Amino acid sequence: MTADTINHAVLTEAEFTRAVPRLLAVGLIGADAEADRYWLTETGRALYRQRMKRRGLFGWMDAIPPALGRLGEPQDSAWSLPAGAFDQAVREYLKQAKQTLKRLGGPTVQDPPVS
Repeated sequence: MTADTINHAVLTEAEFTRAVPRLLAVGLIGADAEADRYWLTETGRALYRQRMKRRGLFGWMDAIPPALGRLGEPQDSAWSLPAGAFDQAVREYLKQAKQTLKRLGGPTVQDPPVS
């Protein structure tokens, strides 16, 4: 998760459920909330490859937001997740991140509260 890598931030459920329909509307991702599966489409992969060419980890800040802005005004629509699915996914992500840091000899991380 790029946001976590850069500034140690994990999306909130509200941010996630607002972003998914916007990204779906412009064809950048595919999603199946019931199966807890989200993926980049070929269009999404192409946008990322094109805009991130020769940019480092922090290059996305100068590349991705302007590229998304050129796609037009975001289209909001409802998106919901099964009860508890987001919190479970965050717990699993944090568990894996903690294991990875430990394996790499990185700093120990306290588990933040989950919404």
